[in-house]
Amino acid sequence: MKKHITYEERLSIDMFLNKGKTIRDIAELMKRPYFTIWHEIKRNSVEGVYEARTAHAKATERRKKAKTPLKLTPEIKTFIEEKMMKSWSFEEISGYMLKQKMDNRVCMKTMYRWHKKKLLLNGEKIYLRRKGKVYKKASLFRWQRGKTIHDRPKVVQRRERIGDWEVDTVLSSRVSKRCIVTAVDRKSRYLLATLVEDRTSEQVKHGLCRLLCKERCLTITSDNGVEFAKFEDVEKTLQIDFYFADSFKSWQRGTNEYANGLLREFFPKKMSFEHITEEQLQEAVYLINHRPCKLFGYKSRFEVYNE
Repeated sequence: MKKHITYEERLSIDMFLNKGKTIRDIAELMKRPYFTIWHEIKRNSVEGVYEARTAHAKATERRKKAKTPLKLTPEIKTFIEEKMMKSWSFEEISGYMLKQKMDNRVCMKTMYRWHKKKLLLNGEKIYLRRKGKVYKKASLFRWQRGKTIHDRPKVVQRRERIGDWEVDTVLSSRVSKRCIVTAVDRKSRYLLATLVEDRTSEQVKHGLCRLLCKERCLTITSDNGVEFAKFEDVEKTLQIDFYFADSFKSWQRGTNEYANGLLREFFPKKMSFEHITEEQLQEAVYLINHRPCKLFGYKSRFEVYNE
């Protein structure tokens, strides 16, 4: 099957055009598709005139400039692997390279292909965002108290301001009662987290107040977990409004659910929190908040929160 137009064919096109033949006539005579001849004349004409020698020179130069597949150099390999070990995703790495206007920017799909071929960190899935695992959806009973998410101001839904937080808890394995209380700002996706000794409403209340007492806080939205039973105490302490999402609708708090997933990269579901320190937790939170984020043109969550 013919692909590229040859020099001899360009000579024929030149000759037929000089004889007044139409593009359709030339295509039939040369047994080439109509669009192929039309495209050849359109791309390689100069000021509306098609000449075989000039056309062939333009086509040859264009093929020389065609982009060749990017090779995995030691420098690129080292750069990507360092970011992977900081729990950056391939999309975040690629976006950061674009933002920094780096030479030899690598797209996300190329990185996945290299990883699959075991060219990056020997193809270890532990360095991937989801570790190659499929997460199951939880289906737990939730109660509803206080103001509902439907009473929440529209400005919160539109993410127009800093200070509207979604909160949740991240559980340890059954070996330990300790858990992590998380809060995520809806506009900037900035994450806060702290360890508490158990999932009781008293501990969670203190954890939330500790996290948000020095931050700009206008509203809080949570699920219907019993750990938020003392929401009224939180409202009084922080002078804010506390809202509850509908039962079995985690998508109403998608920002917080996603942030918890990022935190799970550092503290998987089967891990016991018994020996995790607050310093280790804050180190993980720092890494998440300082990653480039595609949503913000690869600015970090920290940058957007402090703008």
